[in-house]
This record gives sequence, C-alpha cells and structure tokens, in this order.
Amino acid sequence: MAEGRRKMAESRRELLEGRSKMLAGRRKLLEGCRKLAEGRKMSLEGHRKLLEGRRKMLAGRRKLSEDCRKLTDGRRKMLEGRTKLSEGRRKLWVGRTMLSEGRRKLSKGRGKLAKGCKKMAEGRKKLLEGRKKSLEGRRKMLAGRR
Repeated sequence: MAEGRRKMAESRRELLEGRSKMLAGRRKLLEGCRKLAEGRKMSLEGHRKLLEGRRKMLAGRRKLSEDCRKLTDGRRKMLEGRTKLSEGRRKLWVGRTMLSEGRRKLSKGRGKLAKGCKKMAEGRKKLLEGRKKSLEGRRKMLAGRR
C-alpha cells in the first residue's frame, strides 16, 4: 500500500509539472502571437513610410525639373523625400526583424506546449497506475484483516 501511495504522489507531482510546462508553453505562444502582430504592424507602417517617402522624393524631383527659379524649394522637397525614404526603409527593416522574432517565439511556444501536453499525458497515466496500485493495496489490507 505504501508503494501505491508513493507512486500516486510521484504521478501527481509529474502531472503538476506537466501542467506548469503546458501553461508556460501557452504563455510563450501568446507572447509569440503578440510579437508577430507587433512585427506585422511595424512592417506595414514601414512600408507605408517607404511609399510616402518615394512619393515625396518624386514630387521633389518634379518640382526640381519644373522650373529653375524654384530650385531651392524643389531641392528641399527632394531632400525631405530622401530622408523619408530612408526612414521608411529603416522602419521596414525593424518591422521585418520583429516579424521574424515573433515567428521564432511562436514556434518555440508551440514546441513547449507540445512538450507540456506530453508530460501531462505521462502524468495522467502514472496517476492512474498509482490509483490502481493503491486500490490493490487496500484490497490486500482488507483481505488480511478478515
């Protein structure tokens, strides 16, 4: 009977360990999803900025070629467009890195979740074994009393 109780306690411990691993996996999964969404948002923002910069740069070039008298204004517009373009490229790069980081975290979270589920199943199996042993022990104990 003592062996059955010991096995049952051990299986409960494993079950709790499996549950905690599963919860950790779920947390990681949520964190990964959040990072992925954040990365997508930044990537879209970067793309928008890139397009805006391109548009401004083209507007500056148009202004520059329109007339020579307003050369300074056109040059200013063109330079402004170039800075916007580089800012957009930078934002796009940051967004892409965040997106890849989010994907990595997501896959890591999925792996942890699977590991946690496996541990939990093992724990349940051991718990059932422990209960079975415990019942066997009780039966033997009661049979010995008679």
